Amino acid sequence: MKHLIHYQITLSAPQLEYLAESKYHKNRMAFFLDLVRSAVLKPSRSLLPGCDKTIVTGQVEKSEVQLAKDWDCDRKTVSKVIATMNRLGIITTEKSNRTSVHTIHPVAAWIVDNVRIRNPHFKTGYDYRQIHDGAFESIPNASGFIKEFMSANAESATAQHCANGEDFPKGKTSNKDMVRLLPTVRNFENYEQREKEASTSLCPVNGSNSSGSDEKRTAAPSFLPSCKHSHPDEKEQLNPKPSHSDNMIPAEEHRALDVPVASQTPQLPFGRNDNG
Repeated sequence: MKHLIHYQITLSAPQLEYLAESKYHKNRMAFFLDLVRSAVLKPSRSLLPGCDKTIVTGQVEKSEVQLAKDWDCDRKTVSKVIATMNRLGIITTEKSNRTSVHTIHPVAAWIVDNVRIRNPHFKTGYDYRQIHDGAFESIPNASGFIKEFMSANAESATAQHCANGEDFPKGKTSNKDMVRLLPTVRNFENYEQREKEASTSLCPVNGSNSSGSDEKRTAAPSFLPSCKHSHPDEKEQLNPKPSHSDNMIPAEEHRALDVPVASQTPQLPFGRNDNG
């Protein structure tokens, strides 16, 4: 008899993006599905001989050696995948000398033949009390996306229909070259990323123009101090005070000192007088 099975799973964007990626032809989503299908649905005693540990609902008892065998990959790859799943909050691993117990968090319940078995370790990643029903228009920053890509001009017959995020416009669209986009998560994320890059490019770093154009720099506002003589000592450096050494005195100062001039009468040799 084939059972009808459903899984109630809640994954965050980083968790789902990681599981969707494949490296070395290994499917991470298949690894996660193996853990979901290997979790016990009823508290059970460990299968290890001599181990009295109880495995509760939502837990998987498998060592890295066993997972490497089930996933058909080496143990090093298993260790990296398990470590990343723990970091993203997909599972919580408790290691012992003989085995490992992995607790699964994104699965809310297993539904087997219309019987729902709840997971006591389920974590949503968000607070239910802050969640409310609404429309796309109620999302923060959605008004700008609607105005640019879902307005009456974009809905015209001559508008360019863009693929779902593949040809997202880089710059602002004009009325004559409107682009119509569907309100998808991918398009909205690309729109916000473009707006963030545009706002960053308006703030040049260290006086350089990040856009690469040769635009002239604007003058500083009047309320900012002038760059000329902005430092108290700079004015003195630009217009230094006159200085002199001990042996060189400027002519102006020499005249001001009134230094007496020596007599012009020649001195006679020693022992002689004017009368000969």
